[in-house]
This record gives sequence, C-alpha cells and structure tokens, in this order.
Amino acid sequence: MANIGDYVRFLNDVGGGRITRINGQIAYVTDEDGFDTPMPLRECVVVPADNPAPAASVGKPEKTIIETPAEPVAETPEGEKLTAAVIFEPHDIKRLSTTDFDALLVNDSNYHLLYSVAMRESDAAEWTLISAGTVEPGTQILLDEIAHDDLPLLERLSVQLIAYKPGKAYEMKPAVAIETKIDNTRFAKLHCFSRSDYSTVPVLTVPVVEADAVSRPVNLAAIVADAAPKPADRRQASPAAAVNAGSRNGQGPQVVDLHISELVDSTSGLTPTDMLARQVEEFHRHMKALKKKPGARIIFIHGKGEGVLRHTILDQLHRYYPKCEAQDASFREYGFGATQITIH
Repeated sequence: MANIGDYVRFLNDVGGGRITRINGQIAYVTDEDGFDTPMPLRECVVVPADNPAPAASVGKPEKTIIETPAEPVAETPEGEKLTAAVIFEPHDIKRLSTTDFDALLVNDSNYHLLYSVAMRESDAAEWTLISAGTVEPGTQILLDEIAHDDLPLLERLSVQLIAYKPGKAYEMKPAVAIETKIDNTRFAKLHCFSRSDYSTVPVLTVPVVEADAVSRPVNLAAIVADAAPKPADRRQASPAAAVNAGSRNGQGPQVVDLHISELVDSTSGLTPTDMLARQVEEFHRHMKALKKKPGARIIFIHGKGEGVLRHTILDQLHRYYPKCEAQDASFREYGFGATQITIH
C-alpha cells in the first residue's frame, strides 16, 4: 500500500507523481507541475523514489506487468451508513465570475453506488443527463465539466442512487432520489465555497445523503399519483392548493412564489441584501417572459413580513414596466401577501 511521500504512477490512467496527502482511501498525488490529483489508493502503483517517472511521461501500463490484484477498500463502521454528495470544484477559485467547474460525485461509504445525475432549467419539463454509471466505495468521480456559460441551464439537479456490495452479504439500503434547486448566483460568491475533506480547494457542496438521511427526497409515488387523472372536487381549496393547482393546470394567472426558501437550497452565507437581490432577479425573469403578452396576469407571492419585498417589487414595476397594473391578489385564493400584475 502506498504511503505519503511515495512516488506513484496510476494503474488505469495516465499520470503520476508524489503522494502528499491521504484521506481515507483517497490519495492526493502532486505532479511535477504542482497540480494535485485525487486517486484511489488501489489505483496507485509505487515506483522507485530515486528515479520517479515524470507525470507527463507516465503512460497507461500494459496488463502484463500487473503482478497483484488491487487491494479491496477497507470498510469502516461509519461507511455502513450511506453518505454521498455532489461537489462543484472551480478551475480557478480566484475567478469565479468566469471560471468553469468540475462536477464530482463523492461516495463516502462502504457501498458501490449505481448513479444517475441529471439537470434541467426550472421552466423545462424534461431532464438532461449529466452522467450515469457506478462509483466505488470511498471514492469520487468526475461527472462532467460545467462550462461557466452553461451554469444558467443548471437550475435543477436530480440525483438517483442504488447501493450494493458485490460478492458479499450486505444490509439493503432504500434507493435514493433527490431533486433540488440550484441558486446559480452562489457560483459567483466566494463565501458560498467552503473547505471539504473531498477536495484540495474550496467547493460548492450539494448534499445527497448523509449517514442514511436523504437531503431532499423526492416522493416518486406522489409524482405518479399527481400525474394521474383526478375526479372533480368541488370543495374549496386552501390558498396553497390553489397555487399548486394553477401551476399544474396552466389555468388562470401564472403564480410565482418569491419566498427565499423556494428559490435557493440554503440561506447559509447569504445576507438580507443577497436574498432580496435573488428575489428581485426572479421577479424580473418572469416579467421579461410575459411583458410582450398583453392581458396576461401573474401573481407574485411575497408574504406580509415588513413589506420590504412588496415595496421593492412595486418600485421595480413602476420603473421598468410602467404600463403594467398592480393590485392585491385574492386573499381567499392565495392568502395574504400576494400581488397580481396585469400586462398591458
């Protein structure tokens, strides 16, 4: 087994260098240019320290020189509980406004994970697959490189996982399925990136499951039931039900919930100014989509609170959309704290 300080080449990939850090079963290998590459320890083959091969010249070894099989990953008691996350690692942490990102899936458990990761825009009905396959225990894999210009497409993230152990008995784990919103503005804010055991640079982390607790589970049975035809129900719906029904059926005005909890995954690290800016951005996004549709109506749910968001919306409306008309929305249908805007 390789140790810190050993010079290694990669068993099934091009590259190599000196191991500078080991985290569990992951070795961080520094090449001659000073770049760190995370690699499973079982994929690292020790080479003589007095004649280390340059990383750029180390080729993929022929199968005939592999003398021993790769050692199995040592299981840990903590690894019996599923822990997995998607992390976004910037290519240049000092240029967040222009840099591209690597999307990686981390499997910090004793299980192999069958996975599929997909993305879509909030208004899109269909998903686009980012990557699918298998990630081994105690490892992380590159899902895809996300170009900075493609970040607007990443408004929703879906992750599905199935855990198993080949060749041995294991505890059955429920399949994991999450769908979460991605606040794209966080990719440009340094304080939204934090240090992680899974990367040598600060990363943006989207938790999937931690110690068997699923972060944002999707009720697949409810989705199937919701898609099925339903008999007419003449009972009066609650304000929340009215919002959901209007959104699903496409009848009546468009309804947009501007509560910050509906727009971002987490408010951690966001100031009140940041949150208000995100809400105003969402307001403008929907207004621009409807401004050329005279007669269209849209309802923004902003809550009562101290009225800051409502006053900001009205100010933005008068400033940028002076021909539009605003009025309080029906409290019976949408509750207090909603404004209806009619496009003229």
